[in-house]
Amino acid sequence: MLMVIDKYRKLILLFALYSLYGASTDGIQKALVSDLVDVFYKKRTAI
Repeated sequence: MLMVIDKYRKLILLFALYSLYGASTDGIQKALVSDLVDVFYKKRTAI
């Protein structure tokens, strides 16, 4: 098991960093879409 982790260490790190990036930007993305829809369509049902 340890050899597998050592072999794919960079790939595991890449997925972990990508997951952190996705989780940290998800709320910001939804807020931006909600604001844009509010400006253009005056509705609050975009999410």
